[in-house]
Amino acid sequence: MDIQVNPEFEDLLEYAGVDGALFALKEMEAEGPRLIGLIDVGGKSGNLSAVAEAAHSLKSSCAALSMNASAELAKTIETAARSGGGVVLADTAVELRTLFDQELAAIRNFVERRAGNGASR
Repeated sequence: MDIQVNPEFEDLLEYAGVDGALFALKEMEAEGPRLIGLIDVGGKSGNLSAVAEAAHSLKSSCAALSMNASAELAKTIETAARSGGGVVLADTAVELRTLFDQELAAIRNFVERRAGNGASR
C-alpha cells in the first residue's frame, strides 16, 4: 500500500523522531479499533450521533498520522451518520476496519524504514 505522508506527520517525525512517531502509532493501534467498534455498535443500534462522534474522532486522528484513506472513509461515515444514512454504515464499518489495519501497518513500515535509514530516534 502506498503511503502519502502529509506535512503534519512529517512535522511529528521531525520533532518527536522515530520513537515519537512509533509511540503515536502504538496509541492509534489501541484507539482506532475502539473507535471503529463504537461506529459498528452505534450503526447496529441506530445511535447515529455516537457513530458520527466516533467517526469524527477517527477521521482527525487518521489524518494526523497520514492514514488518508481511512480518514476519508471515516469522513464518509460521519457524513452518512449525520444525514441519517444508517443503512450504509454496517458494510462501511467492516471496510473501515480492513483499511485501517492495512494503512496502520503501511505507515508503521514507512517509519521503521526511515529508522533504518538513520532518521533520528
